[in-house]
Amino acid sequence: MTNPLGDVLFSWLHLSDIHIGHGDTAHGWDQQLVLQALHDDAAALIREESVPRPQVVFVTGDISFSGATRQIDEYSDARRWLLSIASVAKLSQADVFIIPGNHDIQRSADKYDKNVGRLVNDLRSGEAPLDDSLREHADAALLEKRLANYLAFAKGFAPECRADAEVRANSLFWRHHLTVGGGLRVRIAGLNTAILARDDDDRSRLRVGNAQLALALIDPMPTDSYVVVMVLSHHPFQGGWLADEGDASNWVRNHAHIHLSGHTHAAQANQTVSGGGRSFIRVTAGASHGEMDKGRAQPSHGYNFGALVGSPGGKVQVALWPRRWSQDNADFRRDSNHVPDNRDYSLHPIAGVTVPVSAHTKASALKTKAVVFDFDGTLSHSLDRRTTWDKIWVALGYTIQDCADLHTRFQQGKLTHQQWCDKTRDAFRERRLTADRLKSIAADVALVQGTREVIGALRDKGVRLFILSGSIKSLIRDVLADLQNDFEEIKANELVFDPAGIISGINGTPFDFEGKAVYLNRILKDWEYLPQEVLFVGNSRNDIFARQSGVATLCVNPWLTDPANEEHWTYAIPEMAHLKEILGYVNL
Repeated sequence: MTNPLGDVLFSWLHLSDIHIGHGDTAHGWDQQLVLQALHDDAAALIREESVPRPQVVFVTGDISFSGATRQIDEYSDARRWLLSIASVAKLSQADVFIIPGNHDIQRSADKYDKNVGRLVNDLRSGEAPLDDSLREHADAALLEKRLANYLAFAKGFAPECRADAEVRANSLFWRHHLTVGGGLRVRIAGLNTAILARDDDDRSRLRVGNAQLALALIDPMPTDSYVVVMVLSHHPFQGGWLADEGDASNWVRNHAHIHLSGHTHAAQANQTVSGGGRSFIRVTAGASHGEMDKGRAQPSHGYNFGALVGSPGGKVQVALWPRRWSQDNADFRRDSNHVPDNRDYSLHPIAGVTVPVSAHTKASALKTKAVVFDFDGTLSHSLDRRTTWDKIWVALGYTIQDCADLHTRFQQGKLTHQQWCDKTRDAFRERRLTADRLKSIAADVALVQGTREVIGALRDKGVRLFILSGSIKSLIRDVLADLQNDFEEIKANELVFDPAGIISGINGTPFDFEGKAVYLNRILKDWEYLPQEVLFVGNSRNDIFARQSGVATLCVNPWLTDPANEEHWTYAIPEMAHLKEILGYVNL
């Protein structure tokens, strides 16, 4: 996209109030028509580069109409539609972040389980504190019953389905961190304002509580100027929906930067600036499929695109592209009520937030603090270009094609990574692979020339070293010998042997292929590095996903990958004879 705004650092598509399963037959058909029109509108805008291609989708509740109690297929239908929306932006379910709304509550749970009903009555009236119930496992389990169908559905979307999902005390609310363009970090908090929702008398009886706010905002407090805090909730923190609205609003307004919500079915975007100069942007999506509200001449269907945009000097702005339904034209159009006359978007500066490193700044301007190596073909080499796995298959009397066939089935989605490992184990066990045999194979694997010299030089300069490989951990350790002690961590597949020394299992690493980006993001978070301070060195097709983390990537001796593909590789050494050649890409 040729963007007149600046560098797009992070972008999203915001949906809310889909209400799958609502209404009679005619209403159902109208819903299908409108949702298809929304899908087509989003696809056209992305294809024509009229908006930045979203990196995530945010859905702020009311995905179903009745928590799948009125119609059993509400969530299966919702899943299909959300995945179709994600696909137009080339995203997966792991990029679709969801929270529940009041219509995702199974209201009948209060009647079928009297303990649930009594607890909700006490919490809505304020006789019992919500935070105590969220802390008590028994009470939290009762509250989860009211969202059982939603929670089962949520396991297939972000953050629940992501390998880097953060551990939490219960499944009712969540927090997630992303490192995005320019080294900017985004904290996303999924608050649950629907925990106590029940009926049309919800106003002023709902609560968010302090536990959710603490997790979202101050656990720990994000004090760095390059952290953007985004809060998602179904109900807006205005209009009297929450009994603790004042406290919740004050905390979010003063400690978050962006609040995305839904529920009211009327799109809105506004900005406030605190006395201390802090900016806060509040965005209500409108309903993806709304009802004909009283006093309205037409339904209020709507959604929006958003982005964090870097500008000269490292400042950050929020850009919003609101879309609104036109009943006369039966399509979605620019929402002229919420953008300037001469633009399709509104622009909102975020005071106090800066990009650590401008997208125009070369990575070499920063010191390299960590180097993450692949192993096969990167730190090790073979004259026949066979991987470690190839060598084992051949040593056991199989063919290279036997190995390749399982890889192909994995790539086609016919096998999960662990199923691939299990089938490999079965083949190896049939030919009685032993730990001693594996060591003999390791003896045929040689380190790339200069490995000891370069590893020592990097360690002497204080650079932290990691190995992130789809190979075998024990074999890597055998080949590295004493050099293994120079690495902070070695992530690879682990072979398990029974008491007789014969292979009995393969514990597949979650950090191969797409998982490489997950692990690199973990390094960025745990060690508080910027992406420009980390270099990943790899050589093959399972390494191309590393670039999704934002770190610099160096392709050496490429095998089954295109080193000129800038989406995958920042730098390339097409023919590396000595590991010291990578030092030209390490800023010491």
